Amino acid sequence: MLVLGVTGCADSEAQDEVELTFADAGWESIRVHNYIAGIILEEGYGGYRQDIMSGSTPVTFTDLRGGGIDIYMEVWKENIQEEYNEALEKGEIQVLSINFDDNFQGLYVPTYVIEGDEDRGIDPIAPNLESVFDLPDYWEEFQDPEDPDKGRIIGAPSEWAVDEILEIKVETYGLDEHFAALSHIPHLIARCNGEYYFHSIRI
Repeated sequence: MLVLGVTGCADSEAQDEVELTFADAGWESIRVHNYIAGIILEEGYGGYRQDIMSGSTPVTFTDLRGGGIDIYMEVWKENIQEEYNEALEKGEIQVLSINFDDNFQGLYVPTYVIEGDEDRGIDPIAPNLESVFDLPDYWEEFQDPEDPDKGRIIGAPSEWAVDEILEIKVETYGLDEHFAALSHIPHLIARCNGEYYFHSIRI
């Protein structure tokens, strides 16, 4: 995760306050960082006013490169690697610092699926599930209630760049023969995050 800023701020008239525009690409952590940075700018430094511009990752990153956005508090650069490298090479953006250095993307299942959960009396459901290529053997364990002949993979919101990447990976790995189209169910994600530990699958 990176904190980015363009090399120059957006144009502003001679005023007491300078407006700085932050990107909101649609996920919770970038909004938290925007909120904290806004408080620091407006109440700590003073003389600044925060504005938020919302949009998908490609749209907001393009605005960052063009000067329509001044600060991008969190970028998953792997999802826009070509555009990111080009912007750095052209001097359109500056890397300011790292937010997180322990995050990566992939496919996950609750740990009990592979290891079981003795405290809950759950036996392993897919004990040999080690990589993405093992998923077709266990599609029935992830059955889609709306399409019972296939499994379900819960993906990312459509405005996230990784959503398109996941769709390509599902097709490339041939998972679309056994799994329905990616879907994102916010309340289900929130419930899973609160109740289960997750185990990554090699892709």
